[in-house]
Amino acid sequence: MTNQSPLPTRKRKASHDNLIPVRVAGSYQRTKTGNACLVCRARKTKCDSQWPVCGFCKSTGGECTYSQPNASRFDQASQTILHQLDRLENLLNKQSNQLEKLTNDGFIRHHGPPPPHTLLGSPIPGDVVSPTLLSSCPSKQSQDYGQVQFALDSDIPSPGYPFDQYAARIQGSLDTPPSSEILSRTTSEMGIEAMLRWPVFEHRLAELGIPSNKSLIELLGQASSNMATLEIGSRGSRLDTEVAMSLNAEVVQQLVENFLVNNNLKNPVIDPTSLRSDAQEFLESPLQWDGKGCLILLVLAISRISVSLADRASTGQISVLRDEYAFRSAELYFHASQRRIGALYCDNSLLAAQCAFLTGVYLMYTMRIMAAWKAFVQAGTQCLGYFASRGLIDTRSDSNIKNRDKAVAEHSNLEASSDLRALEDSLYWSCLKSEVELRLELGLPGSGVNSTQYPHIFPSVPNLENPEAIHSAGTLPGSTPSSSFETDKAHLVTGWFFYLGEIALKRLTYRILLYRYGNQDGSKRNKTAQQSDSDYDLRHSVMEFDLQLDQWMKSLPPPMRFSPTSTEPLRDILPWVLRGHRIDVIELLRFPAISSILNHKPCHSTDGSSFDYTRPTFSATTLQLAKEYLENAIYRIETNAEGFLHRHQGSWLTIRSCTRSALALLGTKLYCQEDDERGLQASLTATFQTNNINTSRELRLADRILPARWRYAVLLVLDMLKAWEPESQDIGWLREVVEGLLGLCYD
Repeated sequence: MTNQSPLPTRKRKASHDNLIPVRVAGSYQRTKTGNACLVCRARKTKCDSQWPVCGFCKSTGGECTYSQPNASRFDQASQTILHQLDRLENLLNKQSNQLEKLTNDGFIRHHGPPPPHTLLGSPIPGDVVSPTLLSSCPSKQSQDYGQVQFALDSDIPSPGYPFDQYAARIQGSLDTPPSSEILSRTTSEMGIEAMLRWPVFEHRLAELGIPSNKSLIELLGQASSNMATLEIGSRGSRLDTEVAMSLNAEVVQQLVENFLVNNNLKNPVIDPTSLRSDAQEFLESPLQWDGKGCLILLVLAISRISVSLADRASTGQISVLRDEYAFRSAELYFHASQRRIGALYCDNSLLAAQCAFLTGVYLMYTMRIMAAWKAFVQAGTQCLGYFASRGLIDTRSDSNIKNRDKAVAEHSNLEASSDLRALEDSLYWSCLKSEVELRLELGLPGSGVNSTQYPHIFPSVPNLENPEAIHSAGTLPGSTPSSSFETDKAHLVTGWFFYLGEIALKRLTYRILLYRYGNQDGSKRNKTAQQSDSDYDLRHSVMEFDLQLDQWMKSLPPPMRFSPTSTEPLRDILPWVLRGHRIDVIELLRFPAISSILNHKPCHSTDGSSFDYTRPTFSATTLQLAKEYLENAIYRIETNAEGFLHRHQGSWLTIRSCTRSALALLGTKLYCQEDDERGLQASLTATFQTNNINTSRELRLADRILPARWRYAVLLVLDMLKAWEPESQDIGWLREVVEGLLGLCYD
């Protein structure tokens, strides 16, 4: 008998030609490079590949270095980001000695020094630096708009070339945001509410008296006594007086600087110089009823309830409780801002989009999820109106790559400054990712921002190399122009390291969604999409996307790096968020495997009168990927535990993702209990029929896929749900579900 290959070659069907390619053909090789450090490679010994120092080098005190990733293996989008990050890191290292100049700065004394590697170096060449090309743009314009052409460094011309045409062609060929149908399909398959309809949960929840078909939207729409703030909103004109009395120059300065450090780094939608100038004007007239006043009040509200991940008190309580003075002050500022935001709905400006976006951010902080969805949809609509009116997007129905190039060329006379361009790009990406993240959980429609091709594939990095701009813009009392300038420089690189890295990972996530749920234009499901769930396609798509994820990890600059295996607290929100996004990608890739097991037919009949003793069989690929999914679920819970009680924009999303992981662990445990019963009955039946005792038994399913730490991880999630339960009705329901299912599990 001949041995069968574990990866049998077979001729691909013609219908498979319609599948979405995981990457552009030929963009990099399939072979995977080794991960061992250079020392272990030289010794020809196994390396644990820990970053930044492997176990052997750590124990011996040797210098641990890793070979740089081969850029030729990347797809073009990854190459562009890697080159951009390398340039920023080189500039950063050249100017690291400037850190000592900031030690006497008042902001440093108040907030502490910035983390290492956070100082911007010499000016970046060019008036606009875009990760699209890792520089300005190609000097040669292709005459064939239907074919993607990539520029080399030698092709980069002087600044000012309209590279939007080039960027639009790359985006049209490589990446598109997920369509509404793709988002809807993802929610219907991966959402918590969809999981609870799996057979392994459905009849058990019915026995517990817990409905499995609860509507998340209905739960979120129910008013909670702890959420109600009508008392503040009903104060009317007295509200502005209370706001004015609660503010002074010192308070405003501290809140503005805290916002720039703890919020604007993650979503750089506001220019620091303009914000300080507007805050100074606001201090002179805090009762002003205009858009700038609305923006400042939103900044103050968000900042009032924002603390760093490292400063969170380990008291077992949520950071900034609702009965604290800080939370009540934030509510005061927020309601005052909402009394001013109405006029901006008719305003087609960047300011209107900024205020709508920050409204959504604050509502996410305070667990008003339905209201946050409406705010982000409004922000996306404001973005579309602003961009369309300036010719930055092509709204024509026959839009294609060539039309987008032409549209941008027609509006080249509207070319913005690098700082304005950076704000526009950042606002677009912030609105897009925030809206998509929320819609994936809610399953609700959006603004359409995900359906529009935006010419700038990545946001442009702002230019902070002109201190005269800060001198002329004005500063807050108690600070100096030079200190503000140096502070902004100190945080620019760190923030943009994070922002570019996050967007690169979001693009990878969108490619996976497009591959699994849609065809190339992202508008409808591929006719052969079911075949992508087969062992062959699933295994190879996971391998391919894992390789891209691995290359993304290796391209991260030092300030954003984290160990892919360590659960030690990072105490820095930026790499903490990136680590969470990486876990999301791993989960997304392996979800079909765990779904195929837990979504199997129930053991019991519909009336509960009979029992199905047939033991289903699963392929080795399915079992291996399911095991990896569950290990990743535990890793998510353990690494996120550091921020379980940290109030931030993604708190609700963290609760949802960790609960989904806990449900997968619970479902697997319950299914394995059923499988054990099937195995016992099958063994007894065989013994009765053959009159021989079967002493050999195949390896239990639980031993093959269920990690030993599953119960500990579920208990961590249960504690998190109990802490946040008073803030939202849906969290209380999830706590009831997890607690009930855990009670059905036995050791």
